[in-house]
This record gives sequence, C-alpha cells and structure tokens, in this order.
Amino acid sequence: MLPVFLNKDQQEDHGAALEEWRGNQFKTKYLSMVRPFSAVPDLLRRLGDAGVIVAVASSAKKSELDIYLDRANIQDLVNVSTCSEDAKHSKPAPDIFQVALKKLGIDARDAIAVGDTPYDAEAAGKAGIRL
Repeated sequence: MLPVFLNKDQQEDHGAALEEWRGNQFKTKYLSMVRPFSAVPDLLRRLGDAGVIVAVASSAKKSELDIYLDRANIQDLVNVSTCSEDAKHSKPAPDIFQVALKKLGIDARDAIAVGDTPYDAEAAGKAGIRL
C-alpha cells in the first residue's frame, strides 16, 4: 500500500522504516490471533496425492513466511516457497511468481495461482499465470 500513500522519493526515504514498523506491529499485536483455515492442510495433502506440485509465492520475509507456514500446518505440504528476499519487486509486480515458476521448473501456462489479495491476482496475471 505504500505506493498509494507515498511518492517514489518518500518511499525511498521512509519505506524501509515503515515496513519494519508494520512487521513489528503485526508480530507483536496480531500474529498471536491468527488462526489457520482448518481445511487447507487437507486440501494441500489431496493435491500432493494427485501429483500437483504446490508453491507459496509470498511477499513476506523468509523469517515471517516460515512462521506462517508453520502456523497454517502446511510447512511439509509445500514443495517450493518464495519470499520478498527472492524478488527485486514485491507484488503487484510479477517477480515473486516468476521466481516460483523458475523454482518449480514449469511454464506459467502450466500453473494456477490462488491468492487472497488483488495484488496476487495482478502479479500472477503479469507473470502469465491463470487464476
């Protein structure tokens, strides 16, 4: 959301500090309240049993992503994961999805993206992935 509120110069001047503040706020105030969707591990297990390779393409930092995957009880059900450190630009840029495709060794035409924000849809579309 930073580009909505800050111009490019302001993002360069304050973006990193704001992102650090946001991360700390989430971890200290809200993370303990996060509850996983109970059906997600079963869904990913069924996909794995059917031979589907599962990737998580997240804008989270690696340390945060590991916590989220663990909290969702899916860390062992994900074949590949990508995070903000893997990409030059975050969503809605396609970078994170492009890294996931490269790690999977597949073409965008052979992938399907499922996301929880409009940024996921925009980034996947820019990477050529169906939604």
